Amino acid sequence: MHRELKRCMEAWLEYVNVRREKKRQNELAQEHHQGRVVRQCFSDWCLSWECRRRVHTYQKDLEKLSARITLWRVFARWKHCIRFLCGHQQGQVKNITAGEGSG
Repeated sequence: MHRELKRCMEAWLEYVNVRREKKRQNELAQEHHQGRVVRQCFSDWCLSWECRRRVHTYQKDLEKLSARITLWRVFARWKHCIRFLCGHQQGQVKNITAGEGSG
């Protein structure tokens, strides 16, 4: 009877130790998985942040380019107006000088 009780107690302690070890292994696996998920989420967030930063920089570059194009168009229009006015003024001077020579 004593031997049987001892064997039962040893089996029970072994069972308890195995359960404790399995529980600990599950906790470690869960921590590992959660850590992996956190690292993956952080990595995805970093990539997203970098992408947003690049898009923002690209938008700024486009805005600068757009401003330069607008300025160039204004300058080209101004240059056209100046040429027109100079040509118109030269025509008036020729008409005046042609009128003086015939009078």
